[in-house]
Amino acid sequence: MDEPDIDDMDELGRHLGVVYWRLTLACRSLPVPVELPRGTVTRSTGEPAVRRLVKIIEDQPMPEEQKANLFAACIHWLTASELYNQELNDPLPIRFHQIVAALVHAEAPLHALGVWLRENEATDDQE
Repeated sequence: MDEPDIDDMDELGRHLGVVYWRLTLACRSLPVPVELPRGTVTRSTGEPAVRRLVKIIEDQPMPEEQKANLFAACIHWLTASELYNQELNDPLPIRFHQIVAALVHAEAPLHALGVWLRENEATDDQE
């Protein structure tokens, strides 16, 4: 595996932001909506907000599977964010791949949650 370069890290930073943005959209659609910081999100705003979200997931009135999906997406995003910041300060070739893996693992449960939220929203609209 090649060592990542600056462009790779820039792209990875954008991917981290896209996954966070998807998380904010999902949170707005939760049965009890949650607002995460928007706009330019820094480590000092995004990570604490997602940590707080993890603490209140159990309070969401939704199936356990969807709570688990939200929890997994949050935990994997936090892992990616923390590793990304470590990589910026102390580059290690393997860490880049760890970040990519964490983001991939955040996306799958986030997608599953999004499908459930859309289906649930459609059901609510029909009532």
